[in-house]
Amino acid sequence: MEQSNDNNVREIHGYLVSKPIGQGKFSIVYKAETKDKKVVAFKKIKIFDMMDPKQREKCLKEVRLMQLLDHPNIIRYLDSFISDNELIIVTEWAELGDLKRLLKTAVQDDIPLEEPKIWEYLFQTSGAISHMPVSYTHLRAHETGRNLVCRLLLEKKK
Repeated sequence: MEQSNDNNVREIHGYLVSKPIGQGKFSIVYKAETKDKKVVAFKKIKIFDMMDPKQREKCLKEVRLMQLLDHPNIIRYLDSFISDNELIIVTEWAELGDLKRLLKTAVQDDIPLEEPKIWEYLFQTSGAISHMPVSYTHLRAHETGRNLVCRLLLEKKK
């Protein structure tokens, strides 16, 4: 069920979906809110537009693996469903964005990272990776700034 209002906010399955924050070849990630006003990431994947069945299966595998993970440094899966022929994946919100953006901003602004912060990121990343049954991760900075959380692109170890 999708409803729109005047502020370009749409309600989809109980989530208030607002502005897009990122886009890929087959997906768009939006900032959204739950009914209790909790901010979440709302990823819409055009799964039926994918020509390659292996890509579609990879998306579904991502959902199944995300459901299994529970670690303070891994971004938390919240929900998934199909709406208007799109796969929707809802995860916790990472206010600070991803580690790539954090590092890119530091370089652009010529702001060096302090060594303790580098060690903190390394420790948190290592802890998350050691917990995951996967070989590839996309790192995201958690909203508190204390934890580094991982969003998985999920490929099984061979």
